[in-house]
Amino acid sequence: MADWAAVVAMLPLFISFGSFAVFVWVARCAVASPSFRPNSSALTRLVHACVAERPAHAKRIQPIPQKEQPGAAGEQAPDSFAKDAARLAICTAGIQVSYLVWGLMQERIMTQPYGQDPAVPGSGEKFTSSKFLVFANRFLAMLVAYAGVLVSWRGLPQP
Repeated sequence: MADWAAVVAMLPLFISFGSFAVFVWVARCAVASPSFRPNSSALTRLVHACVAERPAHAKRIQPIPQKEQPGAAGEQAPDSFAKDAARLAICTAGIQVSYLVWGLMQERIMTQPYGQDPAVPGSGEKFTSSKFLVFANRFLAMLVAYAGVLVSWRGLPQP
């Protein structure tokens, strides 16, 4: 009986990963369609960027050419492995710190009583919807990511 409970407990994971696999399959079929136009909208550009096959000659994304600095020799040397590793470690630490701060803030929001009457100890209500907090976090993260994309697109050279 315990094995059946484990299968039932894993069912939501299988459903979520399965639905993602179906989404990717549908997106790949759409991109492979002759009527698919990757530059017709922002959504089609996003779908194309996520699921389209890359040509064999474009294994690495070419860096955006930067304006030459006065007195610079032209070509800039690529970053060293140590510099790339340090940048990765800093970014990873930043993500972990942001998760930690988010967890502490969520714990405080969920345990702090609101609307308290100072004369009556223990009055007030606690925020009980952790799902709303997660939704609000994801929504704000999406807005920040969108703003970041807009800012980064402004720095790209126009064709």
